[in-house]
Amino acid sequence: MPITSQVTIPDKSNAGGKIKRVFSTATYPGLIDRQKVRESLAELIEQGRITNRDEQLFEYLRELNVLSLDQVRRLLWPRAKEATAYNRLYFLSKQYLLSQARIPASGMHEWGLPAGNVYSLGLGGWLWLRQEVNQSLATRHLRREQVLHDLLNAEIYVRLVEATWTRGETWSVSWAGEEAASYYASSRDRFPLLAPDSLAVIRQQRGDQMAVLPFFIELDKGREAHGRPSSDWGRKVHG
Repeated sequence: MPITSQVTIPDKSNAGGKIKRVFSTATYPGLIDRQKVRESLAELIEQGRITNRDEQLFEYLRELNVLSLDQVRRLLWPRAKEATAYNRLYFLSKQYLLSQARIPASGMHEWGLPAGNVYSLGLGGWLWLRQEVNQSLATRHLRREQVLHDLLNAEIYVRLVEATWTRGETWSVSWAGEEAASYYASSRDRFPLLAPDSLAVIRQQRGDQMAVLPFFIELDKGREAHGRPSSDWGRKVHG
């Protein structure tokens, strides 16, 4: 499900609109007691303690897989101190809606990203969005190289959002992650023919017309030159 940047920059407060939602339970793997997660989510829903901002964060993580504390602050609390974002993320983590991913500190320093906490959806967060969690979703954030790859991918999105904010209300950016951006040649295919990391679409309203710029994003790291057919990216291009 693609995510679209908001035109209005969020304010400093931590109070968001309350969301009322019917929660349906599902089975999922993991060591956390599933009944405890069900009870925790049911209580949060009953009390209206999941805000619009929280749900937007879950949608971000659905498409981006991980976000650093710095990236979350820039997206959802751009005018607030980092502690504001941290405190809310800590609360959501305690409720099993978020989980902590590995922090690839050396790689983050190398790419100029602040090395801090990294968050992914927790089991409760996946249930909130999909009502279904499989083992690959539950363990994806555990791989260090994947975390760094996804953080760099997320940084591109965050910078695009920040750029559209500075250009005014007529600009917006939509973003689809790998699953939503994958191309299947036929409805019968089990695996996609092309699976870029992301699809970004920048839009500008020009009177009664809309200017649209779509482009795919692929972050690839390998020992071979991208132009060689044997490289991962080379195979994708030829495909």
